[in-house]
Formats: sequence, structure tokens, C-alpha cells
Amino acid sequence: MDTHFPQEVVDNIVEFLPEDELSKFATVSRKWQKAVENYNFRYFTIDHTKEEDMEGLATIVFPKHRHQLRILRLRSPLQLGYRIPEAFNKTLLRFFQLVAGSVTTVQEALESRNRGTTLELSWHYQADAEDFGFAIDSCTFTLPPVTPVMRGISTLRMIMCCADVRVRLYTAVELAMATPDIKRLEILANTTRPILTLRCADHVRNRISLRAALLARKFLSHTNLQEVCLMLEPTDGVSHMWIDSYTSLVPRQFDLLSSAVRMWSYTLVSLDVQGLFDSSLFWPDPAEKLIIGGSVWNRLKNFHARLRLETPTGNRYFVARTGSNFENKPHQETLQPLFSYWADALGHMPVLEKASVAFTMKFEVISERNAWCPMDWMVEYQAPNNESPNPRLFFQYVRG
Repeated sequence: MDTHFPQEVVDNIVEFLPEDELSKFATVSRKWQKAVENYNFRYFTIDHTKEEDMEGLATIVFPKHRHQLRILRLRSPLQLGYRIPEAFNKTLLRFFQLVAGSVTTVQEALESRNRGTTLELSWHYQADAEDFGFAIDSCTFTLPPVTPVMRGISTLRMIMCCADVRVRLYTAVELAMATPDIKRLEILANTTRPILTLRCADHVRNRISLRAALLARKFLSHTNLQEVCLMLEPTDGVSHMWIDSYTSLVPRQFDLLSSAVRMWSYTLVSLDVQGLFDSSLFWPDPAEKLIIGGSVWNRLKNFHARLRLETPTGNRYFVARTGSNFENKPHQETLQPLFSYWADALGHMPVLEKASVAFTMKFEVISERNAWCPMDWMVEYQAPNNESPNPRLFFQYVRG
């Protein structure tokens, strides 16, 4: 019944079938069996506390279904107030070794590179420990001394909780060095939880160490990396104590991490950032003593930034209006230079397609007393295309 259907068509059909009935369709023919296997082994999730998960990866997934794997997840449950167990580092090393050993020949490396696999590492709190104020130790996760080279990984995704920093941001940069086929890097801090007071200093050092890693690894320019998604901190408009610690350490002229991320963007095709940044994210501050000549963003097509209401140097992009408790009025002294630098950068991006600057803030609900709702204040630039021969700017909830 399926002799006239290409394998790709059967694969697509299987995606729309009920999962609990796939076993029936697998008996129709070899082509349908392969389609069901392709579907079942697209994703594989490992809990580092379960030995059977690792054994399944070693004995079933990699030997028989490596070519079908699209997303490989390693999830690590943590508990507030408990140290990362020593066994975890051994488990992680074994995991990396299995991933590295799953591609052994040149042909497998080429096929794996073309197909691409997402490697996702996540650290999350166990439900029973999430809402308790346990004492926090200073134990942090570190990579094994020798991380094996892992071929065929096209996307590296690291999901970390910024509330309790036990996985350093620079770890993602170091791991990217061990994945030579990487095209996309995602550093996703869990921005739904505020940074704990006891972790303020840790988070400050975390940002500083990320910049140091980018400089030391020359912004990963020798890799195949094209896209970066960097979500560092919440942008919910709520003040956080760690910002005071950070502003006391950074130079008063500009933010070193913002400058480093800008230099990183010179070699990228796409960049999405979220967190605490200043105008040096877009253009060199005079204190940097750098001169940009020509087009340094020769590859960048998409550049989107979602910023906090504060600046890294202690100023604010928005202030409260008279008689209001909500900071949603543009502060010209800081917002004007930001967009001036942004415009300078856009003029040096010859292949740019879209760029945006956004803030999340609170606006009053006029019909209800003391009520508010979150809204995105955003300016978006769209380059000329087939639909519109002229560049366009879009404004969303831009007031003031």
C-alpha cells in the first residue's frame, strides 16, 4: 500500500497518528516500521540519577538508532542546599564519552553533520525542594578535565537556573569547543525565578567569567557557530539586588559583557539576547577606544535584544511618570544614546533582515484601580525585501 510513497512522506504521515497506536502501523511494511522507529527515536531523555537511562543510550539508542536521533536531553535534578554529588561528574563524563563514541567513521561524521542533533543539558530543581529556603552552599558544577570531541552536534542548548548559580555560564563556551560541528548555541537561564540574595555575588562573577571565556576562546570564531541565543536574566521590570553588586564592579563608562557580546556578533548570522546590557551591545563606547571601519557585521541577518529597565552602570532606560509607581516613561538621557548606537550598528550590517530592541514593563489599567498589565515596548527594524522595497520601522506600545 505504500510502494508509491517516498520514505519522507510516510514519515510525515506517522507524525499525525495517535502515539498509542503506532505499534500497529509498524507491522504494515518495512517502510512503515522505519517511519515509526524514526518517530520514536527522534528524542531521547536521560535522567542522570537513573542508571537504566544511560544503559539504554549505550546499548540501544546509539548502536541502532543514532541516525534517527534529533534531540538528546540530559536532565539533572538538583536540590537547594545540597551539593552536586561527585557521581554526577562521573555520569556526565560517561555521557560525553558515549556521545563522542557514537560517531566513529568519516562517513558517519559527514552524515551526522548534515543531519544535525541537538544536545540539551538542563539543571532544574526537584519539586519538593523548590519552595524552601534552604541554606545555599558554594558548590558549582565544572566540566571534566578532558572533554571528548563530540561530532554531529549541530545545536548545543544549556538550560540553567539563574536563581541558584551552580552551573557557570562559561561552561557553555567550553562545551562549544568540544562540538566542532556546532551551528547554534543556546544559553538559557531560567528567568522565572529571581536571583537569590545569597547568590548575588555569584551571578556577578558569572557574567564576568562569561566575558573572560569569550575572549579566551576568541568568540568561537574558528567553529561553525552561526546562531546564538543568550538569555541571561529576567526582564520583568522587578528590581533585583544583584544589579547593585554588578554596577559597583563594572566601569562607569560601559559594560564589559555588553561589549564582548557585540564583538561576538561580528562573526554570527543570528543573535538573540536578553538581560542586563547597555548601548555598547550595539556600538563601541568612546571609552573602548575602538574604531569600526566598513562593515564588520558581514554575516548578521537577525539581531534581537530584550533589555532590563536598568543599565549595567546604574542608570535606567525608563522612569516612573508623575503620580505613577510604574516605570514606563522613556528616560531620554539613557534611551536616546542606546538607539543612536543601535542606528549606527544597523548602518554597518549589509545583509541584515530584522533587528529589534524590546523592554517588558508595567502599564496601568485605566478601568481598574491599582491594576496593571505587562506589555512589550518595542522598536523593530525590517530591511527592504520583495514585499517592501524600502526599510521599515515598527513601533509597539511606544509612549512618551
